[in-house]
Amino acid sequence: MRQAYSLVKQTRSMRYYRSVKDARHDLRARMHEIARTRVRYGYRRIHILLRRGGKLGRNQGYRIYVEEQLQLCSKLPKEGLKFQSLHQTESLRARKQD
Repeated sequence: MRQAYSLVKQTRSMRYYRSVKDARHDLRARMHEIARTRVRYGYRRIHILLRRGGKLGRNQGYRIYVEEQLQLCSKLPKEGLKFQSLHQTESLRARKQD
């Protein structure tokens, strides 16, 4: 066993390590609920709402937000629609005149 751990360059104590960190399931559930009802809220607004309700660490809101993959979808510009709509209106006008 020692040789295996020395090959992967880990200490043998890592085998017995158990994390004691609180998962904060209630906080995660509340964050999901807010993100579902308020779709355009980012982590800063959600952090403010959660901080009003209870104790929340400085960076904890962002860390949980990222772990739960609640990132906002970025809005991409719809450049092609302008050209398409102009083209369609011109073709409609031409049809009406005929």
